[in-house]
Amino acid sequence: MATPTSPAFLLLLLHVFLFLLCTTNKGHTVSANETTKTVHANSLLPSSVCDQSNKVINRASSLKVVSKYGPCSATGDPKTFPSAAEIVLQDELRVKSIRARLSMNSSTTSVLGEKKTTIPSTRYGGGYTVAVGLGTPKKDFSLLFDTGSDLTWTQCEPCLGGCFPQKDEKFDPTKSTSYKNLSCLSEPCKSIAKESAQGCSSGTCLYGVEYGSGYTIGFLATETLTITPSDVFENFVIGCGEQNDGKFSGEAGLLGLGRSSIALPSQTSLKYKNLFSYCLPASSSSAGHLSFGGEVSNAAKFTPITTKFKELYGLDVAGISVEGRKLAIDASLF
Repeated sequence: MATPTSPAFLLLLLHVFLFLLCTTNKGHTVSANETTKTVHANSLLPSSVCDQSNKVINRASSLKVVSKYGPCSATGDPKTFPSAAEIVLQDELRVKSIRARLSMNSSTTSVLGEKKTTIPSTRYGGGYTVAVGLGTPKKDFSLLFDTGSDLTWTQCEPCLGGCFPQKDEKFDPTKSTSYKNLSCLSEPCKSIAKESAQGCSSGTCLYGVEYGSGYTIGFLATETLTITPSDVFENFVIGCGEQNDGKFSGEAGLLGLGRSSIALPSQTSLKYKNLFSYCLPASSSSAGHLSFGGEVSNAAKFTPITTKFKELYGLDVAGISVEGRKLAIDASLF
């Protein structure tokens, strides 16, 4: 039997040391010019404390943007933070939804009698939220914001067809003096028919929109939208969702920043000139901003928006570089 001082024991220790060395460095030898840095695994996990040091940009027409899963969110639950696999799945579903919208291919019929896109449902919707005011008197609601969607909508009482759980009280159109349903002959009703399902009920316009993570069906209406105390928009077209699904994480609905005539940039173009920008939070425990209008910095760099898509924002990607090195990816794959 080998003793602690025997050659066999020392040889065993040497093999263990070499194994640990190879495992730690993933099979690579460490050269004289190579440096290493230890990263604690806990630093990669989401923080449970909201970092308020990252202030919203000091502009009059800005909203605070937070991750819906982090501690800065008023609606989310940090304990339900999605795994990396779930985030990738959500991205894939969103891409499929956008591609289906571009191709206008569909296989089923919605409850409104129009064709819709069939996309598998998943637990998680978009990742970032903002708070806006709706109605008179104003009530604040946390909405997911999405540059790939057009219609701004919120869940409405009495939720005739069923609603998903949300942290805010649901919007009650009967308690707002500025709410008004739109007729089937209105221009917004005709406009939304080009982008989603549309129907009528006693002359009142109905809408239906399906996403990769759910759907919303309800009344198309106008309401007062409040971005900031000085930025108030009357007769803003919204969706008053009476039947909604998608298992959102407590949000009341969605803020549509797409390119169509019913999207927020178009509806507020007289004031904001179709200009908006956003800076996403650096982490789930910090805040970013969504800003509208304003002057463009001289230091800003531009890239053209492709004209291939009328209703969506798109870029012609030429390549991808990591740390200054261009990856060997065929440009035809973009």
